[in-house]
Amino acid sequence: MRRALVGLLSVAVIAVVAQPAVVSSFAAPRAAEIVCPLEPAGIIACCEGPIVHASLFPPICCPVPTGAALIACPVQRITITTTPNPSSAGQRVTISGTARVFPSTATVELWQELPNQRSFHQVASTNADSSGAYKFVRGSIETNRRWYVVAGGTRSSTVDQQVTAILTLSSSARTAKAGKPMLLAGHVTPTHVGERLLLQQRTSQGWRTVQSTKIGHNSAYAFRAVFTRTGRVKLHVLLPADRRNARSTSAVLNLTIA
Repeated sequence: MRRALVGLLSVAVIAVVAQPAVVSSFAAPRAAEIVCPLEPAGIIACCEGPIVHASLFPPICCPVPTGAALIACPVQRITITTTPNPSSAGQRVTISGTARVFPSTATVELWQELPNQRSFHQVASTNADSSGAYKFVRGSIETNRRWYVVAGGTRSSTVDQQVTAILTLSSSARTAKAGKPMLLAGHVTPTHVGERLLLQQRTSQGWRTVQSTKIGHNSAYAFRAVFTRTGRVKLHVLLPADRRNARSTSAVLNLTIA
């Protein structure tokens, strides 16, 4: 009798100890911030807001008991893209994407960081449409910058907008005599006063730097070039990349050396 009683007590103790482990493995959510209470109807309420079809978003619910229905939770995310990128100085840039947040028509904030800044600042806001799509059009963008958007407490990735400077190049004449100096001049937009500008000539090996100069007052520059060989010459000027602008080149200038 005593042995039988001890055996029954042992079974009871094992059952009591084992039961919490079973409940714990069932109730534990996949992510710490997801709460998974069981509703009276046996449905798992994964998140607040409207029920979204499971095919649109990956479910982030706790384990589903047998026979229970699954409610898929929308994963909040925002896409961002810019067109064109790179752009030319002064050109309009369109920033667009989709904000999959709740509600879908949430306000979308545009944040910007300029080359001389160390933090982002909000520069515009708009409302997404019923599908979550949003768009900003920024005009007269002259320098590199970084953008991201925020909606419904969710932040997008950061996009680096590259902007090329506009370089002009002209000559005092389209035909020059070999060994005689000719003037090459132009302008850089936006201003790059004091920075180095390269004059390059097209060769069979590619573009080769033949002169350099500093950009002067009013962002203008000039070269005094001498060509010793006759024939056709292709030239352009190159502004190396810096914090304000991406690597930039002028249109090709064709000359004839007689």
